[in-house]
Amino acid sequence: MLSSTAGLADTGDLAAYVKARAADADGAVDTAAANYARALDGAPGDTGIAIRAYREALEAGDIALATRAAAVLERAGVAPSDAALLPLAEAARRGDAKAADAAIARLSTGPLAVLAPALTGWTVFARGGDPVRVLGAPTKDLVAARFATETRALLLIAAGRSADGVAALNADPRMPADLRIAAAQLLFGRNEDAAARSLLDGNDPSFVALRKGAPE
Repeated sequence: MLSSTAGLADTGDLAAYVKARAADADGAVDTAAANYARALDGAPGDTGIAIRAYREALEAGDIALATRAAAVLERAGVAPSDAALLPLAEAARRGDAKAADAAIARLSTGPLAVLAPALTGWTVFARGGDPVRVLGAPTKDLVAARFATETRALLLIAAGRSADGVAALNADPRMPADLRIAAAQLLFGRNEDAAARSLLDGNDPSFVALRKGAPE
């Protein structure tokens, strides 16, 4: 704890840090994030506080705090790899297509480059373009290809080509359960209940819960 409090300037900042830790332990993410933000104000270069502020900000959906904390970690050379997604999240929040493209371009040069084709598919879809063609581009990276295939199935459903999306999911038994759940939720949202339920066969507890909670 000393390494995360040594830089705090006054007792108010220290109290904020203590409150943040307590709120964090209680699962009160908004309170924890607000107090980590104050603690970070008091010790703007403290990486111990910054990493806690960063993680709590992500849980609270506080992109501004997450970005500020990530900047501290980046300057110290200890930023987590998922911090590279923050500019994209901010661009999406603002509806800034150019910023989203720039964020994906930066992402494609780092450890999360495998996500770039799938994310590009969503940005193309948001512009009204054809994401399926983008996601069909050949790649030598097997993980990137896998993400692209999974994203293609979701985008087919989102674009109204539900039968094609369901067929793509059912054609590959390796498709993960969470992807089937996401696809089923899209289909339920489109009032295509039968198609949604066709993706939820089996005794997986998540499938059972969604089937029970699904509209009749």
